[in-house]
Amino acid sequence: MTLLGGSIGPMKFDYDVIDLGLSDYKKTLKLQGQYHKGVLSGQKPVVLFVEHPSVITLGPRASIEQDLVVSESSLKENGIEVFHTDRGGEATLHSPGQLVIYPILPIKLWGLKLRDYVQLLLSTTSKTFFEYGAPADIQTNNPGVYVEGLKVAFVGLRVERGVVRHGVSINLTNDLSLFNKIKPCGEDIVKVNSLSNILEAPVVLSEFSSLWSSLFNEGLNCY
Repeated sequence: MTLLGGSIGPMKFDYDVIDLGLSDYKKTLKLQGQYHKGVLSGQKPVVLFVEHPSVITLGPRASIEQDLVVSESSLKENGIEVFHTDRGGEATLHSPGQLVIYPILPIKLWGLKLRDYVQLLLSTTSKTFFEYGAPADIQTNNPGVYVEGLKVAFVGLRVERGVVRHGVSINLTNDLSLFNKIKPCGEDIVKVNSLSNILEAPVVLSEFSSLWSSLFNEGLNCY
């Protein structure tokens, strides 16, 4: 666990940015819960950056029967865990090379409406792609960030007592073939892409994280 640059933002939006590296999904979910309780008790909010070993997560509206294209046993044989979680949304996939960002922030205390917060996550991601020379669009019918009609970022949240958990996952250098094992966000025909594919060049996750964090803080300060 690495603290990146200490505190970020003005006093009203003071938070820490932490790089967890490659971390098990279940372990990270537990850590989110601990930070959530801390923020509720007045501790400094955090934004977590992480990669996960290959795992399929199912939101409350998702099911193994409806949202997996292959059997759960087949997935486990290939080292892919299936995990039920409490974030919004349906099925998604995490794997190494995909950047997952979990801001654990008191959005109610900070005067942010959930709709505006979701827009902030998506617009920050879109702007970061633009900085890499990959113009991206935000879609609302299947919320996420797209480049030329292919989905590159997913969002799923949970808000409890005014403090938000979970966040956004961004395809940077991950194995996209794994998405063939699920119906992403409950859709049969959602096609995905990654930034490294778009650029036809490697992407350094730490550099992307730093730029995303800077743009997120700028956007946050607009509220």
